Amino acid sequence: VPELRRAGLANQLLEAGEGWILTQGQHYAVTDTAADNGKLQHLFEKRGYSIIVREGEMVRLGKSLTKE
Repeated sequence: VPELRRAGLANQLLEAGEGWILTQGQHYAVTDTAADNGKLQHLFEKRGYSIIVREGEMVRLGKSLTKE
């Protein structure tokens, strides 16, 4: 919905997902997306994710969820 864009919902969803991952005893988050999905890659990179694999039309981003 256009009027809900840029309201922080994506960041809230990411934060909730990362919290859930931690409750499962995991300490690293990974996601895959299309290599041409720059908006999603930028969102994840702003939250500390980095590209760990670039293969064909796909990109994998990952982030440690532990404080180092």
